[in-house]
Amino acid sequence: MDRWTVIREQIATIVAQSEEPFEPETIQNAYDFVALTQTHCPPPAGIGKGYRPTFCIWWNDVDFEIAADRIEFYRSGEGHTDIHEHLRSPGEPFPEGLIIDLPSSAGSS
Repeated sequence: MDRWTVIREQIATIVAQSEEPFEPETIQNAYDFVALTQTHCPPPAGIGKGYRPTFCIWWNDVDFEIAADRIEFYRSGEGHTDIHEHLRSPGEPFPEGLIIDLPSSAGSS
């Protein structure tokens, strides 16, 4: 089974095992984000449940937290953390800033 299939299956598992219900928009945003990253990035290093009922998907040096109405970007560096919030609901185009924040095949993995 390829890594992208595993990531999509993990979304369903996280939802099923969560004591707190996920908003349907959060779930759809996660699937949409995985579809986007599959065309722009290497497979992520991991996926998990965020602090709220959100999803966290990460590569070695970047993390994304996916909610119903936004996708947050985090990159930790030497003594600082870059944080960007990208507003995005299911069915909307992904903001250009989010595309720029994605890890590339040449970069993060």
